[in-house]
Amino acid sequence: MGSYAVLREYKNDRHTQKLGWFSGSIKNIRNRARQCLDVANRNPNHAAYVVWWECHNGHNQAWFIDTAGLKIEKYPFPDGQQFRIFTKMESKRVVYHNEALNKEEFLLRLRTP
Repeated sequence: MGSYAVLREYKNDRHTQKLGWFSGSIKNIRNRARQCLDVANRNPNHAAYVVWWECHNGHNQAWFIDTAGLKIEKYPFPDGQQFRIFTKMESKRVVYHNEALNKEEFLLRLRTP
């Protein structure tokens, strides 16, 4: 599967699954390998892949988290609260997962909210 971003269920306090949220003019999300969550090929279309890529602070690496009406605790959310991550690209599509690699891992894509 190469560099596609993979969402893994958070279990047993696996430290490697934690992500960092970096604020600034371009807010990005980084993994422990210091790669950024990135819309592949700057593709704004529905079902475009989200990948881990070298950080460059482009708009395809800019995100905002929809927390409207939710009380968000520090990651992970032990109470099961839901949230959505939107791209700041013009399409404003949300990150979603529906392709299971196995019982715990899912590929990430964009979709129309």
